[in-house]
Amino acid sequence: MVTNWKNELLWYQSAPILQKLSRDVLDEVAFRWANKMGVPPLNTYSVKVRDNKAYIPRQGSRDDSRNYAHRYLYFILSVYGPVADNRLLDDFCRKLSQQNLTLLRFQNLYFHKLLQSREEINDFPVVAVENLRLRKYFYNGRVRNWDVAYRLWAEEKYHREINLFETCIKNIYVWRAYNYRIYADNPTDEAELVRNLIIHFNQCRMKNVLPPADFYDKNQIGEVVFDLFPDIDSSLFDFMYERGVYMDFTALRTFYRE
Repeated sequence: MVTNWKNELLWYQSAPILQKLSRDVLDEVAFRWANKMGVPPLNTYSVKVRDNKAYIPRQGSRDDSRNYAHRYLYFILSVYGPVADNRLLDDFCRKLSQQNLTLLRFQNLYFHKLLQSREEINDFPVVAVENLRLRKYFYNGRVRNWDVAYRLWAEEKYHREINLFETCIKNIYVWRAYNYRIYADNPTDEAELVRNLIIHFNQCRMKNVLPPADFYDKNQIGEVVFDLFPDIDSSLFDFMYERGVYMDFTALRTFYRE
């Protein structure tokens, strides 16, 4: 296991810390990829940690390689273990193992649910929809607005039936958000509904709860939303991943347009 300068074990850590350290290593590998620098074998012995930040020693070695995705895949497996019975890890490793993986797609794995905190996962549908609204996408031979491109992509990829009425009626506060406007039973309106629900959930509860007592925090809202829409986060991520959208939403994280 990796130790710090005090010889303390650092890889037996809680999930949020492991996620943060894993993102540090991904950033370093991406930097070396962009600059055509070699990467040594990566595992919990070779990666170092200082001041709560993981880093790759920079000394050159004959063992350095430019097979960046393979190096990082080996590191992830050394940290998280085998992929069996772990849906997120299996999806992450499958994406890392794809032939002709581009640097952009590798960088976007920084925002995969495996490496994101609970709070970041709860925010993702909001910032994803906000970002998608600003762009057009080339899909099936035409440039399209996001609502058309995402709807066609999701319908072709998942072939799942969407019934927002039956889903939303299970929770009174979700039902109120659903009735605020007309939503069609398609992937785009589902994503828009989830975005609006996350932002306005507490407003939908104000008829029954005196503010500020008992207002749901972000994690409680996420529990409700992802219980009803368990695949929305992965669906939005996969669309942007496949369409080549860089997912650094830093400029949007603190500002949601109404």
